[in-house]
Amino acid sequence: VENMQAPINSSGDDFGITFAGLKEEGFFSSNRNEIKGYDKLWYFYLPTIEYLLTGKIADVNLEPISGAVLRLIGDDGTNTKIHPQKDGSFKYKLKEDVTYIMLASARGFLNKKEQISTVGLNKSKNFTIDFGLPSVSRPIQLNNIFYELAKWTFTPESEKGLQELVRLLQDNPNITIEIAAHTDMIGQKEDNMILSQKRAQSVLEYLVEHGIEKERLTSVGYGEENPVIVDKKLASEYPFLKEKTELNEEFVLSLSPEQQEIVNQINRRTEFKVLKTSYKLY
Repeated sequence: VENMQAPINSSGDDFGITFAGLKEEGFFSSNRNEIKGYDKLWYFYLPTIEYLLTGKIADVNLEPISGAVLRLIGDDGTNTKIHPQKDGSFKYKLKEDVTYIMLASARGFLNKKEQISTVGLNKSKNFTIDFGLPSVSRPIQLNNIFYELAKWTFTPESEKGLQELVRLLQDNPNITIEIAAHTDMIGQKEDNMILSQKRAQSVLEYLVEHGIEKERLTSVGYGEENPVIVDKKLASEYPFLKEKTELNEEFVLSLSPEQQEIVNQINRRTEFKVLKTSYKLY
């Protein structure tokens, strides 16, 4: 026999508990919270524990991808495919005490893998996992890689972005990539070219140190030669930028000092692009 504790039990006169058949719900009588001591009927139920997976599969610009698929493999033997809605959203009810590996994929895009687990949970939980899949046909900017000023040494904040790139290469073992570093227009062109080359090489060396085969990697420094061309995402984020505008020196000099700093920061970037998708396939 186990005491149900509050809120089933109270300091009032609780009696007459009745269950609704085999369901974990029912009614009982109680005069709790009643100044005059009148009895009232109270309803009770045992909340159902649910684990729900929701999210979206989109490209890195948050646009839905046609034909994307999410595969779930659980350590209980679950092996299923989820086809997202037209807006990229998906929903799936998870099982209790199961660890899942998830792989999001789409033709023309790189795979991304995540892991979630309901093991040990005793309360309902909604897992929200969004997948931003990089395209194999255009350069992808690495937003979380930072260097010390005028150096090629990573700041501590770069570890997360570098590890994301390691995982991406592990999830896509048949690709080779070019790592490209870019600078802004400040300083001498020759110095900027050397700096960008050393920064790209630093990323390559980090990847090799963390288990990525060197044969899969190429590093290139472009200095200030390839300024960013404004896309839809940048235009929505910065109203003074128009889509398809090239952020070259002439354009930068036409801006206010505050806007120039923003554009220079946009041009200072590290990217990668896929060179081949058949590494060690044959």
